[in-house]
Amino acid sequence: MKKTPFAIAILLLISAAPMLAGVTFPPLPDFTKHENFADWYEKAAGVPEKENAYELYAKFMPGLVGSDVSEKDWPEFAGMLTDPAQQQAAMAEDGGQSPMSPSPWFPDRRGSWEASHKKTQSVLKKFSSAAKRKYVVAPPSIDGGRDDNANRLAFILLTHAPKMNECAKGNLESAWRIGKDGNVDPENFIAAIETSIRAGGQLQNGMFAAEQLAGYAMRRNACRHLRWAFAHGVLSEKHAARIAKNLRKFDGRPVDASRVLAGECAMILDNLQYVFGPLGGGGVKLNGNRYREVTGSAITGGNRFGLGARVDADPTGTADAVLAAFKAMDQQMGPGYSGEKNGEITRIAGDLVRKNNLTKGMLYGIEGSYSRYYFLAAHCEAERRATQVLMEVFAYKAKNKKWPKTLGALNKKRVGKVLKDPFSSKPFKYLINNDAPVLYSVGPDGEDDGGSHDEMGNTGSDFVFWPIANSEEVIIASRLNRVRDKDLTPLAEIGEKQKGKRITVAAEVISISSRPSKKHGQRHSIMLKQDETEVKLYYYESVAQEMMPRQKLVKGRRIRVIGKVVKEDEKWRIELNDARDLALEE
Repeated sequence: MKKTPFAIAILLLISAAPMLAGVTFPPLPDFTKHENFADWYEKAAGVPEKENAYELYAKFMPGLVGSDVSEKDWPEFAGMLTDPAQQQAAMAEDGGQSPMSPSPWFPDRRGSWEASHKKTQSVLKKFSSAAKRKYVVAPPSIDGGRDDNANRLAFILLTHAPKMNECAKGNLESAWRIGKDGNVDPENFIAAIETSIRAGGQLQNGMFAAEQLAGYAMRRNACRHLRWAFAHGVLSEKHAARIAKNLRKFDGRPVDASRVLAGECAMILDNLQYVFGPLGGGGVKLNGNRYREVTGSAITGGNRFGLGARVDADPTGTADAVLAAFKAMDQQMGPGYSGEKNGEITRIAGDLVRKNNLTKGMLYGIEGSYSRYYFLAAHCEAERRATQVLMEVFAYKAKNKKWPKTLGALNKKRVGKVLKDPFSSKPFKYLINNDAPVLYSVGPDGEDDGGSHDEMGNTGSDFVFWPIANSEEVIIASRLNRVRDKDLTPLAEIGEKQKGKRITVAAEVISISSRPSKKHGQRHSIMLKQDETEVKLYYYESVAQEMMPRQKLVKGRRIRVIGKVVKEDEKWRIELNDARDLALEE
C-alpha cells in the first residue's frame, strides 16, 4: 500500500471532516538511541480491554488489525447519506454548503436505497452492538522497536474510523425508511440516533485527527438528523423527555479539542527521529532518502518548499520546537472557543513551520490545520449542547402545554452543563417567534447576528438549531410525498364536485409552456398526464419566483401538487397558488 506523507495526510483529514484525561505529551527523542513511540502510544491511549470495542469492529470490518474480513465482502452503502451522487446534487442546489436534507423515504420509490438497506442490515446490527462499549482505540499494529519506514506512528492502522463513519451514515439513512404502515418507526429512529452518538463518542479516546474528525462528523450528523426528525413529525414532543434523558446518559462527555495534540505531536517527533537516525558510528546525520519518504520531496535541486540545496541538520532544536509548539497550542485549545485563540493556534503552527528549512519541508501545509480542528470541535460541542437544550424545550412544552419563555425556565439540574454556547460562554440565544421557539449559537465570530444562519460559520452569521434553516420547502415536499395513494385525487375524477376545492394530485409532466400575462407578468402552464387523462396545471410568475432549484419541472418527471380546481374555457384546470405546494415525487 502506498504511504501518504504525514503533512499531506493531515491536510486531507482536516479538510474532509479525546483521548483519556491526563495523557501527557510524548518524550523528546535524543537521536542517539531509538525512542519507541509505539510503546508510548500504547500506554497513553490504553483503555480497559473489556470496554474497548476495537476487537468487535475487527470481526466484521475489513482492514483492521486482527480482521480476516475481505474488502470485497464489505457491503456497498448507497443511500441518502452514502451515495456520493445524491450528496453532490444536494450541495449543488444549496451553493455547496450543506449536505442532503434528510426526509422519510419509500422503499418502492428508492430502489437503490432499498437495495443498500437490505445488503447492509447484517453489518449495521453488529455496528449497533459494538457501539455499546465505551471506547474504541486501535492497537499499535507496529512494533516501534525498529526504525524502518513501516514502524512509524504515521502508519498505525486507523481504518476503523472511516468504516465506523460509513456505518453511522448507513444507520441513519435506514432509520428514515418508511414502513408498511406508511410511517417512519420512531422507536427505530431513536435507537439509530443513540447508536450513532455512542459510536461517535467512542472515538473521543482516539489520539489522532482521523479518529477525532470521524467522531465529530458522526455526532454532528446524529444531532442534525434528530432535529430533522422533529421537523418532519417523525418524532414529537412526547418523545423529548426520554430522548433528553438518554442523551445525558450516553452523550455527556464534552468535546475537548486539545486531547488529540499529544498523538499528533508524537507522530511528528517519530517522523523526525526516522529522518535523522539513530544511524550509529557517525553520529546524527540527515538521511535524504528517509526525508523523501516522509515528505514526498527530495532535499536537493529546489522544490515546492523553496528549500534549495540543503536542509538544516538540527534535529534536537527542531524536536524542542515541535514539542513546545504543541504544548503552546494545547494552552489555547481548552473548553470553549474564541477567534483570538483560533488566531493564536494558527500563528503558533505557522511559526513552527517557518522555524527552519527542515520544518518547512516536513510540516508544509499545517498552518491552518489545528485551528480548523479547534473550530470543528467547538462546532460539534455546540451541536451536542444545543440539541440537548432543544430536547428539554420540547419536553417542557409537552408537560406545560406552552413553550418556555426563557431558557431559565428549564430544569437547571438537567441543562446546567449544556446551557452555555461554546462560542460565547454565555447561554444560547433563545426567543419565541410566532408562537414557536428559536434557538441558536452566535457562531465563531462571537456576535449575535439575529439568527442569520450559515452552515460554514462565516463572519456575520450564526448557527441556528431551531427552526432548521431553509427547511420549510423540504418538509412540505416530504409531506406531499407521504400522502397515501388513496388520498390522492385521480385526474380523471376532477369535475364539478371539486370546483373551488384544494386537491392533491400525482402525475407526470408531459409538456411545459409559458406566455405573457398583462396582470401577472407571465403565466406558466404544465400539462399533466395520468393514465389516459390530461389536465393543465398553471401558475403565475410570483409563484415561479418562489420555486427552489430542486423544484425544477422537467418533462417526464412525476410531481405532486396541491392546487385549487377551477374551470376555464369549459375545461377543468388546477391552479397552483403557492410554490410550497409543489414537489417532485420521490
